[in-house]
Amino acid sequence: MRSWRMALPLAVGLASPNVAAAAEHGVSMAVSYGDLDLSQPADSRRLHARTQRAARTLCAQPRQGVLASPAEILCRRAAMEKAQRQIERAVAFAVERRSLAQRGFATATAR
Repeated sequence: MRSWRMALPLAVGLASPNVAAAAEHGVSMAVSYGDLDLSQPADSRRLHARTQRAARTLCAQPRQGVLASPAEILCRRAAMEKAQRQIERAVAFAVERRSLAQRGFATATAR
């Protein structure tokens, strides 16, 4: 099955002091999933893992130890909450599309 090509923007919340200014400028990171078939649970998990890595990258702050700061953790959590809704929509779309294809229906999308 050919996967739908799209990037998932990961918006960062205001949980971190350093992120507050960046959020005004709409900081985001594209998480590509064009190579995944989101109707398959394993690929949905891969997208979730990619999104978590993007959240860690966007929310990273200088550390004095090995542990993330509370602000960084809150930032990651807020970013993942925002991204989760987008992931759920993308997965639902992929599952519906596969279901239609299995029943012999074609779908068309406008660009």
